[in-house]
Amino acid sequence: MNREIIVALDAMGVIYQPGADVDELVIPFVRERGCTKADAEIVALYNDASLGLLSTRELWTRLDVAGDPEHLDRGIAARYTVTDGLHDFLRWCGDAGLPVACISNDVSEWATLRARHFRLSDAIASWTISGDVGARKPDAAIYEAFLSAVSPHTTCVFVDDRPRNVAAAASRGMHGVLFGPGAATFPQAMTVAADFAVLKGLIQEMRADSSAR
Repeated sequence: MNREIIVALDAMGVIYQPGADVDELVIPFVRERGCTKADAEIVALYNDASLGLLSTRELWTRLDVAGDPEHLDRGIAARYTVTDGLHDFLRWCGDAGLPVACISNDVSEWATLRARHFRLSDAIASWTISGDVGARKPDAAIYEAFLSAVSPHTTCVFVDDRPRNVAAAASRGMHGVLFGPGAATFPQAMTVAADFAVLKGLIQEMRADSSAR
């Protein structure tokens, strides 16, 4: 029997770059606009926003960043880039009839803007965002929020660049894949994919195995 597969991608580090976006993008962005708060306080405020506890309007105010909140939101969203090979992978999934989703620790407003900016809203059918759910990976609640909308007969492949998030997904019955060029050096036994070409190959093998059963 050919068991249906859904591929759930992490955002930062899988769909988008940089992976460590708070350190590499958010903090520099607010520093350029006059924020003098300590890095640890910026991270804490960002985490609150990514849990839905602050709107981006409130976040910018708390960070002492002046300007139109919507303009600031668009500005930070545009600073990300998509990971090499993403669009080819999404086209292949579409042609193969494989649904693609996203499970991400993210600020809700930024997640929406980023998806629109890079024209991913159609190719990625569902978005489970920590800011909407009120829980961040590796908390079980965000995986459960995603799985609650998926048939129990579906194989869920979860792809993330952080080992603890992959391990948490696997503990919920998902097939975890550690993604990125350094994934193969991780000492713990884990399925790895250095890039989207390798990920495509892994999924092709899973589909072939499922069809053969």
